[in-house]
Amino acid sequence: MCGAKNDVAKAFKFNGSTFTTTPFSTSSVKSPTTGCGMPGAMLSISANGNTNGILWANCVFTGDALHNTVPGILRAYDANNLGTELWNSRMNQTRDDIGNFANTFPLLSSTERSTWRRFRIG
Repeated sequence: MCGAKNDVAKAFKFNGSTFTTTPFSTSSVKSPTTGCGMPGAMLSISANGNTNGILWANCVFTGDALHNTVPGILRAYDANNLGTELWNSRMNQTRDDIGNFANTFPLLSSTERSTWRRFRIG
């Protein structure tokens, strides 16, 4: 799966030695909503064994994070159908907002959802 700047997320099949060149699934949401979207989405996968896969995408919400501190958004997609967004951190901002975009995204454990935050100082 990839999440390039100014593009939708795309999932490709792997046959054991190569990836297909045509995505089998794409998201409907382009990241960011405005701005240039640098540096693209940081992606992670979680699952319950080999079922219930979730693609986590830590993205710029607006602006250019390569040169500025900008708002971020964490999105969760059904890994088998990226057209299904399961959750995002702006659905209930009071509870879930991740604040500014972080250029690093740790792997997720089976029991928690977390993301690093980057803050501009000065």
